[in-house]
Amino acid sequence: MGFCRAGMGAEATLRACGDLIARGQLKPAALSNAYYVRASVWRGRNDAERQLADLNESVRLDRSNAQALVARGVLMRERKSYDLAQRDLDAAIAVDPRNAPAFFERANLKREQGDRDGAVDDYSQSLKIDPNQVPALNNRGYVRRDRKELALALDDFQEALRISPNSPNGHLGRGMILADRGDLTGAIAEFTTLIGINPRWTPIFSVLSRGANPAIMRVRSLILMQQLQSIRRAPSRSFSEPF
Repeated sequence: MGFCRAGMGAEATLRACGDLIARGQLKPAALSNAYYVRASVWRGRNDAERQLADLNESVRLDRSNAQALVARGVLMRERKSYDLAQRDLDAAIAVDPRNAPAFFERANLKREQGDRDGAVDDYSQSLKIDPNQVPALNNRGYVRRDRKELALALDDFQEALRISPNSPNGHLGRGMILADRGDLTGAIAEFTTLIGINPRWTPIFSVLSRGANPAIMRVRSLILMQQLQSIRRAPSRSFSEPF
């Protein structure tokens, strides 16, 4: 009968899932999964309308498809339909109380709505299930920083960097905590390391552009100096050369 799954390539997945759906010979749970897999391809192509249509069908066919519920919850959050997002994520957790992504995404929803305590609780629950989630550690660290819990926030960023030494958010978060504590040298080292890992990672420039902290201002000056030195080292061009 064939199958469709992630990892086949976008076009191959769309064809395989489309064929299985069109045949109508699958049991509801398997058909629900085919719609979910196809929805994942639509997401990769930024086709939110088709993604939502397939997720709706996936959930209609199998209300216990926690992956589809989580995916639709994320999409609803992105659309600012917070009540619908909450409903889907709550349903996913009810179906599978050990679904780490469901707790993680519900934490993101609560964070976006300003519920810091609820966000920390859900990030913590997600990390109890899967302690190696670097995004959950970093996000909890940011929320704890917002709550002025600098020691706990630093612990989260340290753990994220232990698991993934090149985590951009890990270095950014740790640099921000060090800046908050007045550790100018340490903050500059973290931000400089981050820029070395990924010079085009845009969140760092957002922080640097608005930060009034002395460490952040110092790093901003350092980056400008590095850019000027780079320009000076570049070979000179004649006016006939293209820019």
